[in-house]
This record gives sequence, structure tokens and C-alpha cells, in this order.
Amino acid sequence: MAELNIGKLLTDIENAARPILQRDLKSINGFSERQLRDLAAFAAMVATGVATGQISKDAHPFMLQTLEDMTKHFVEVLHGLVVITIEKLINAIIDVAVKAIETASGVALKVA
Repeated sequence: MAELNIGKLLTDIENAARPILQRDLKSINGFSERQLRDLAAFAAMVATGVATGQISKDAHPFMLQTLEDMTKHFVEVLHGLVVITIEKLINAIIDVAVKAIETASGVALKVA
């Protein structure tokens, strides 16, 4: 039985996690920037419409509800993307740790 090298395990975990974080955070950031730009553009359109009278007072609640719905949808999708990234990290870290344990112990483990 070999001793588990904690320093190597930490390095291996970092090496497994780094590309996931880099790729997913870049995607999440790009998605967020596009969505926030669209939200800001919608708010600007509403502001102009309200100021010029193109959006009637009766339509104000609808426009504000639309802005709220857009915002909620954006945040819900963002939440989902973060959850997926966390799941990827969990799986990657578990895989690395199990392999290290198997190597150190000489026993193949069955992960549930």
C-alpha cells in the first residue's frame, strides 16, 4: 500500500477544476453580459416610450411586469448554469480523489 500524497492530490484537484471554472465562468460571464445589455436596452426603450407618450399610462404595469419577468428568467437561467458548474466540479473532484485513493490503497472502489 502506497501513501496518499496530499500535495499531489491537491494539485490534481486544482488541475481538474481549473478548466471547468475557466470555461464555464467565461460562458456564464458572456451570457450575463448579453442578458444585462438586453435588460438595459428594454428599460431604455420603456423610458423613452413613457417620456414621449408612446407607451400609455395603462401600459406601464405591463411594461414593468415584462421587465420583471425578463429579469427573473435571466436570474433563473444564471442559477441553473451555476448549479451545473458546481455539479461538474463535484464530479471532477470526486473522480480525482477516488483515483488517488484507489492508487494508494491498491483497491478498486465502487462509487455510488
